[in-house]
Amino acid sequence: ELRQKVLRSAGLWPLPERIPLDVHESESLDHPWCTVRRIYYQLWPGVYANGLLYMPKNVAGQSAPAMLCPHGHWSGGNTHEAVQKRCLNFARLGYVTFSSPQDHYEDLALGISHQTLMLWSNLRAMDYLESLAQVDRSRIGAAGASGGGLQTQMLVAVDDRVCAATIVG
Repeated sequence: ELRQKVLRSAGLWPLPERIPLDVHESESLDHPWCTVRRIYYQLWPGVYANGLLYMPKNVAGQSAPAMLCPHGHWSGGNTHEAVQKRCLNFARLGYVTFSSPQDHYEDLALGISHQTLMLWSNLRAMDYLESLAQVDRSRIGAAGASGGGLQTQMLVAVDDRVCAATIVG
């Protein structure tokens, strides 16, 4: 099956144990239509990834769609103006939006390539989005450009939770 082949090629077959996310959040920054927080979530014991969460102000008490927006090869990563615009616009439209990292760390002796890390980080980012009370688990999409497009493509190949995707570059 394609899913298993992609996971195997990324060094993620069988899938690692999904340990508790152990989420840590920064203080929120206020924007006219959302709040923004840096979120840290656990990938493996003691190993954390981080991303930016854009929570629309108009979703209180309701279940909203969500977007995972892995960033690509942008200077400053998910703080780059183009990535911020995309995430803020999704939030303006009412989507709970999370911009996950693009980390090129590799340690081949441990069996970790940059694809291993990015794909596992995005699978765990999907776990994080699903854990939010404000998110409608049946309406989670993914959108990425450049390296974020590659990350989105890889994620769509292995995760049925993504119900719509936009892949650019």
